[in-house]
Amino acid sequence: MKQPETAEPSIRLSSVAPLRRTPSAPTSESTQLPARLSKPRPIPLTDTPKRLLGLDIENGTRWGWGPHGYTHSIIYCVTTKLVGSADDDVRTFWIDWRQPDQTIRAHLAPMFQEIAGADCFLGHNFSHDFKGISGLARDLQLSFPEKKPVIDTYKDLVPHDGASKSLEDLCLQLGLGDKPHLPQRDWVDAFIRAKPDAIQKVIDRNRADVILTERLYEKERELGWLKTSTYRKAA
Repeated sequence: MKQPETAEPSIRLSSVAPLRRTPSAPTSESTQLPARLSKPRPIPLTDTPKRLLGLDIENGTRWGWGPHGYTHSIIYCVTTKLVGSADDDVRTFWIDWRQPDQTIRAHLAPMFQEIAGADCFLGHNFSHDFKGISGLARDLQLSFPEKKPVIDTYKDLVPHDGASKSLEDLCLQLGLGDKPHLPQRDWVDAFIRAKPDAIQKVIDRNRADVILTERLYEKERELGWLKTSTYRKAA
């Protein structure tokens, strides 16, 4: 799904002191030593992460039976995007559970490498996504992903009542784009019947979630809607 491009925010570095002009070498008539170069002021530290990784999952229900009945979810699709990169740079990983675990692990290796290399995560109600990724790692007998700071465009909003905080409503209100909607039949055709056209619809929705969340993050920062506290640890 092609999304309209958005202007990236400018990045300003703190100015440094100009270098003093070095005087000419001393002559026999002058014994003055050359002046020292001024030291540049160090660029102040910032809490902005170097690699902020947007992440979103799509999951379906897997049924099981216990004393009182129970369900748990299975991950079918994961999309990642480094904040600040072009919308076309999103990376989506579709998981075909008919394949052996070894094949799926190899397919998802770049995704887990991105997660390991990130300094901070970005998401909307991100605890759901992080727990899903952790469950996916356990399903594949991999190490659990490391918990890192999180920017959550849902939970980090200044607390308020009377208005929806869903990604869909916030993005529509702010004119950032619309989240694709899928009927139940498309989910069934994608997750259970593995129909290519339905799979592509789920992928498009997953990619849109990541792109819209990044746009929402930038807008919430612009409007001052985010809490002033810095990043939270992943749930």
